Amino acid sequence: MKFAMLGACCFAAPFALHAQDFPVKPIKLISSHPPGSNGDVAGRLMAPKMGEILGQPLVFESRPGANGTIAGSVVATSPPDGYNLLYVGAGTMVSNRFLMKNPPFDSVKDFTPIGIASKSITLLTINASLPPNNAREFLDYAKQNPGKLTYGSTGIGSPFHMMGETLSAAAGLKMVHVPYSGRNSANAQNDLLTGRILVYFPSYTVIRQHIASGKVKVLAVMDSARYRRIPEIPALTEVVPAYKPVPSWNGFAGPAGLPQSIVARVHAAIMATLADPAIDARMDELGIRPVGMGPEAFAKAMIAEIEGFAEIAKAVGLTPE
Repeated sequence: MKFAMLGACCFAAPFALHAQDFPVKPIKLISSHPPGSNGDVAGRLMAPKMGEILGQPLVFESRPGANGTIAGSVVATSPPDGYNLLYVGAGTMVSNRFLMKNPPFDSVKDFTPIGIASKSITLLTINASLPPNNAREFLDYAKQNPGKLTYGSTGIGSPFHMMGETLSAAAGLKMVHVPYSGRNSANAQNDLLTGRILVYFPSYTVIRQHIASGKVKVLAVMDSARYRRIPEIPALTEVVPAYKPVPSWNGFAGPAGLPQSIVARVHAAIMATLADPAIDARMDELGIRPVGMGPEAFAKAMIAEIEGFAEIAKAVGLTPE
């Protein structure tokens, strides 16, 4: 153990010497989010302002695929000098250890947490053909029709899958899970609109254009707080007190061994960006809730979420593949 610690210190030492000058060149922000997703939109919104604050451009580089492990692997194997940072969602950092027998990285050991920037406003929506008009009516309808409601997700073990299973367990429902391969939220959303699936948990970012059309009914915000753009829609915890919100955050991390001075600079840029009135207004419009959690709280939250996910994974019978 002493040798491992000594090696880590020797490896990090050259980067620590140059950390006080950081940044002196553009920074790559490697994103695990698919283009057009809530996380992708939030990251692209923040990157220019963060670059302005840091004094060097943040080059947003989308590397989606394999549940975030492509992007994660790039950063996990990068030098800890701050010039390759990971912009990542909760699913990648929390669920992969329960879905893969040999994940390419350990989300706790192989990264340095920098901060959680935001989380998506995710909604409980149903196809407009269903009778329920609010969350309580939906719960009654689902209980009266066990096994008849299909809900879509972007894959087994995805946050949306966990939302469906957590809701079912908390409310005593029996719904049929329909996973979409390739984390394809567009296909799931289209099938909700056409009635091929009846329940879905989209982000406000991607479903907002269809809310006014009447093709979907919005019944609840999948969180413990309402969303001010649709204040009449309750938080799910108001209707199902036993429901525990599933993590849906977007965070920043660096390789293991990233000097704390760099962590502090990048986190300060995150916070200043979130405090910008124009950024805040645009996030609100898009259904993105600013968080601004710091490095230590991020690390603790991720460990707690991994422990919580383990319980859900066991309950639904998830097995690594």
